[in-house]
Amino acid sequence: MGIRLTGLCLVGVAMTLAACAPQGQAQDQEGTAQTATAVNSEISGIQSAEVGGTALTLANDGMTCDVTFGDAFVSLDLPPPCRFLGTDGAIDAVVHDYAENGAVVLVGGPLVALSDYERFFGRTPEQLCSYIAQPVIVKDGEVAVGEMVAGSQGLCGLAAPDEKFYYSLVHPQP
Repeated sequence: MGIRLTGLCLVGVAMTLAACAPQGQAQDQEGTAQTATAVNSEISGIQSAEVGGTALTLANDGMTCDVTFGDAFVSLDLPPPCRFLGTDGAIDAVVHDYAENGAVVLVGGPLVALSDYERFFGRTPEQLCSYIAQPVIVKDGEVAVGEMVAGSQGLCGLAAPDEKFYYSLVHPQP
């Protein structure tokens, strides 16, 4: 049973990865890369942020996104391209500081297919939406990565979730 379950998990991961082009471009239903547009094919959005007094910058090693700080880095579970989540018109990432638990920022993963915006309520391609994101938490100068989160209506680079969502990331339920 364990081997079958593991096999199914690996098939699921392989199918998920097959849906992404080599550069993290969204693909259409046939699995072919969409025509390149400034919104859906290149690294875009907020690439650096000050979180809890620590300067963070996004980078990638070709397979995953990394968050660099000083001479160190942490790898995320997100494939590139990535961006910090912000708000419309802002040039800074949305950061919420919960002193006792640290400051948190969200990093969004690869952009959704352009056709997916048709089912999103009030979202546009210019908002740089992804289905997945991962929190980065800075507490007392230490940088940690939280569990990946998913959003069926998009986690958008220029339309970050509300404060309650961020609170739940650093205040886990027992």
